[in-house]
Amino acid sequence: MTAPSLCVAQMAGVLLERVREGRLERWQAVVKLVELCAELCGTYSRNPQSPKTSPCAFGLAPVCSAAEIRSGLELLHDIDGLSLAREAARHVFDGSASPMETLHRMMLCLPGELGGLVLPKPQMNCPIDAKGPVAPLLSHAGMRPDLSWVELKIAVEHDGEEWHDMKGRRVLDARRIQDYQTLGWVVLPATFEDVRRQSSYNAFALRLCGLMDARGLAGTSTRVRRLLQDEEFLARQALLLAMLLPPIERYGDAGALVA
Repeated sequence: MTAPSLCVAQMAGVLLERVREGRLERWQAVVKLVELCAELCGTYSRNPQSPKTSPCAFGLAPVCSAAEIRSGLELLHDIDGLSLAREAARHVFDGSASPMETLHRMMLCLPGELGGLVLPKPQMNCPIDAKGPVAPLLSHAGMRPDLSWVELKIAVEHDGEEWHDMKGRRVLDARRIQDYQTLGWVVLPATFEDVRRQSSYNAFALRLCGLMDARGLAGTSTRVRRLLQDEEFLARQALLLAMLLPPIERYGDAGALVA
């Protein structure tokens, strides 16, 4: 159980050295460790030699759970960077199936000092209970939204850019949205266009906040709008997004991150 935790602690030591050299801020080191842990606790794997540019492997078994990382770190001692690793472990989560899902979870839910919008933490890729009289009306046998707030019946689904403008995919997406509506859920689709710029992402996030307001979390939009008026927060959020996105040149627009 300590092997993944040891990996995280050793990476923390490397990152802490960069912090001491002034090449990285401490909060950025925490973000990098959370991103690593999301992969260890998720079902995808990036190429360690070129994690941002090489294709991912998907549908894998998680290496460990978030709870195992946290408990494993408590068993370790006398490792440089251990306190940094434990700090990051407070924000680790299970269930991400892709780097983009990890991006959404971190952008939406990390604390403000790490560039996140501090929204309630969702479940990730957990099945929706579709039993009962409406079950025969559904087009899909099983529904596992990328991110879901079960109490609010709100889901976020990230559609990969490779499906953009494909007629068959649009039909499947429409049927999926109808299934959510049949179950009383509302789904907010996201594409790469929503995440490629900070301004676009914040517009997407405010749409999500509006849904949360309407479904029982009144004041969510007001709080987030107030946060988005803080210049220091915006600068940190822009860096967080840049850290989580793949190189924008991969999508043919080197200036796409300009807010």
